[in-house]
Amino acid sequence: MKRIGEGSRVIAVFSDKYLKSEYCMFELFELFRNSKLEHQRLRKVIYPLRIGLKNLNSPQKKAKYLRYWESREKDWNAFIEKMATKVDLETSKNYQGIKNIKMFLDSLLGFIADTKSENFTKTNLSIIKQDIISWLKNN
Repeated sequence: MKRIGEGSRVIAVFSDKYLKSEYCMFELFELFRNSKLEHQRLRKVIYPLRIGLKNLNSPQKKAKYLRYWESREKDWNAFIEKMATKVDLETSKNYQGIKNIKMFLDSLLGFIADTKSENFTKTNLSIIKQDIISWLKNN
């Protein structure tokens, strides 16, 4: 799971499903962490595409995703408390990953919302392709 998080160039296709995926968000957090938690550095690593995501900086959207990750953290916390003596290192890492996602969610949503990002459609595929080639050459 950390392999993408260590990538030097990543094309990320953000969607509602992506923003609710533990694996995808963990990889995004790893890229952010490896960029020293700086949006400027992260922009050099990620070429973002969005599918159906609008107004990510609105209080309603931020609250929606924060509630989702708070719920995931509560689920993991309950599991950890119930199974305390049987939890292995990998499970503990997964729980810590959820906590990190929740802690940095506002910043990650801000990054996705503020970054020049094409809203992916079939009609603009050739434009996106040329933009990706240019991005790869210049970064």
